[in-house]
Amino acid sequence: MTYSLPMGRKFPKITIDLAKCTVPFLCKKCLQACPMGVFNTTRVMAKEKRLEEMDPRIDGNYILRAPRRDKCTVCNLCIDLCPVDAITIEVPKKKGQKVEYETVQVNRQKKTVAEAQACFVEMKKQPYPLFTAPKPYSFDLNEDMVQMIHKDFAAEKVVDALVIAIKSKSKAEAPKAGEGFFKDMGEKWMRKTIQMGDEYSDRTIEMILESVDRQGKQFLIFPHVLQRYVEIAYLATQDFLKVPVTLNNAVELSYRIPKCVLYKNIAEKVGEDFAKQMTCREYCLSALAVAQKQINVDALIDQPATTAKEGFCEFTMRKL
Repeated sequence: MTYSLPMGRKFPKITIDLAKCTVPFLCKKCLQACPMGVFNTTRVMAKEKRLEEMDPRIDGNYILRAPRRDKCTVCNLCIDLCPVDAITIEVPKKKGQKVEYETVQVNRQKKTVAEAQACFVEMKKQPYPLFTAPKPYSFDLNEDMVQMIHKDFAAEKVVDALVIAIKSKSKAEAPKAGEGFFKDMGEKWMRKTIQMGDEYSDRTIEMILESVDRQGKQFLIFPHVLQRYVEIAYLATQDFLKVPVTLNNAVELSYRIPKCVLYKNIAEKVGEDFAKQMTCREYCLSALAVAQKQINVDALIDQPATTAKEGFCEFTMRKL
């Protein structure tokens, strides 16, 4: 592998003989010796296996590269220390109007490919601690968790309970009774979601919780942990496969609920007029309040759009 000259720039050419340099990540001599960080290694993606570290003792799993040859000072440490003579450096020399390259000479007999391969035999026999994931990582929501939340808080079941709660109420009393019902039910919905979400963890949330800043503080709690609770709650009880998040940053989380099945069931079982009063907003707002308390973040919760007016509900949480 040769790293040649870009047009108009006169850097040294560095050639790596991959037939000799077969286990660079096991050897690492040039990587450790180069004062300018000219070299690095890359994994051969075609040989990768999911959840397993690539074994550097196997020929060809890693490839040595010299992407920063522009930093090369031709100190020749890499050439001197390379046990298999795999590195060749050519230095640009100006001769008249032309630039020619001269190969850096070494004061020893270069090894053949067969001799080079023999150099690593003993090194490959040494034990090497390979990492294997203790269990298959999953970045998806657990289906059993989703079904358990759906069983208790499916839209049809919630609206059936609403019908019973407002059955004895007058038309004037029904909206207030509905708001109280949805506030209580929304809190239960989110508490169940948090319980299930913490019990059935996935790799996404594990990575978020493992991330800390320079002071050791978890800085991704808002909005990512909150968003996860929101996604679990709605994906378990709505018909869509993805929560439309419209804004996600360190200050605000916003999302929409299109074609809400809860609103649809209210309109069918209680009546269109009752549904348009949007008493069900308390279901989502109270759920968000519980999630906010869980992550211990002060935030302003708002609902700038409703299904009754805009055809979709939109909720925002702005960090204070």
